[in-house]
Amino acid sequence: MEVEIDDYGRIVIPKEVRDHLGIDSGTALKLTSPLDESRGFFLTEKNSCFTGLA
Repeated sequence: MEVEIDDYGRIVIPKEVRDHLGIDSGTALKLTSPLDESRGFFLTEKNSCFTGLA
């Protein structure tokens, strides 16, 4: 699935994905770049047990 960044720098996560992952409005997420500096990124819930893995 591809998403685009809008003119304000926002990434829209489609509703079906948010519903599947249990992401509600106001959920704090952390965006982390991988160590190899590739163009990908990890998106985790801010207080998730997986936050420190990236």
